[in-house]
Amino acid sequence: MGEGSLVSLLWLPTAVRDQHSSGLTWTETTDPKGCLHTTETSGWPSYQGWTVEPHATIMPLPNRGIEIRQHIPFSQGSFSLRHTQSQPTNTDFIFQFELIGTSDPNGNPAMYFWPEADDTVLKALLDQVIIPLSDAYGIPLKAPKFLAYPASFGATSVRMSNSTFDTYTGWLGHEHVPQNDHGDPGLFPWSKMIGLNQMPLTQAEYDAISNENWNGINIPYKVGDHSTPANPANPNAEQTPASQLGSAARWSEWALQVVKDSADSNAVIHAAVNALSIKLDALNVRLNNLPDEVVAALPPASTGGLTVDDVKNAVTQVAREGIASQPVG
Repeated sequence: MGEGSLVSLLWLPTAVRDQHSSGLTWTETTDPKGCLHTTETSGWPSYQGWTVEPHATIMPLPNRGIEIRQHIPFSQGSFSLRHTQSQPTNTDFIFQFELIGTSDPNGNPAMYFWPEADDTVLKALLDQVIIPLSDAYGIPLKAPKFLAYPASFGATSVRMSNSTFDTYTGWLGHEHVPQNDHGDPGLFPWSKMIGLNQMPLTQAEYDAISNENWNGINIPYKVGDHSTPANPANPNAEQTPASQLGSAARWSEWALQVVKDSADSNAVIHAAVNALSIKLDALNVRLNNLPDEVVAALPPASTGGLTVDDVKNAVTQVAREGIASQPVG
């Protein structure tokens, strides 16, 4: 799964190169992962004399963006995880990033609190780090459940086993890695960050789906010269051709474009996004707890020789991928 090319991307384009080591040799180059840490500092760390550095360190610039210093090329592993058992951690094709600041809600108020990171910082992190790595190495844009610190510290429900970690591909936090007890980055706002990944319509695409061939999808706002009332009794009702909308994603983009000029559209959109985010977070919690609930409900000696991890992995796969076909009859 997800084998990456070791020459896809060696250095982040927006990073300052601050190399102190050639890095570690990968023990495998399949199942690529990205790992987020927090430094628990307010300034640039020196990583115990540059012995435990990540691939890169990221300084948040509140409401402005981020600054990146990269220490190790992505062709090699970095050093920020403990490794105490036979299963590799640092060399298991995992790209590591330290976020300057804290994950502790009771931490030093002078430190940037990442669970409440502002949109500008999160968007910069997404655009300059998360997406480039995911695109270059085939890392899925997904992450397991994050817990608030200090509940994220130690042996928790989100800490992976060695076998689960080995085959996992996606993004995760230090709090998820086996053989480690750190709880950073705490309740990292993953869903909020991913929600900032908007791809607006080009003018040509907008023009193509905003013409006179209306056929019955009601939109509550007009759009400049493209407005054609669908119902004389409701002059603010507008329709657009379903045949030209294409994918559901394009329909969503068009709908957002339609309401962007409304005086209260921002409030409406943000309220809808926040409500959806709450529902998605609740669903994610349910999905993450489901494997443990199934294992707890199984009668003793009923797993047919499967390990607990085997059962959990199977439940997770079914829950997240769904049933591919409907039963007949």
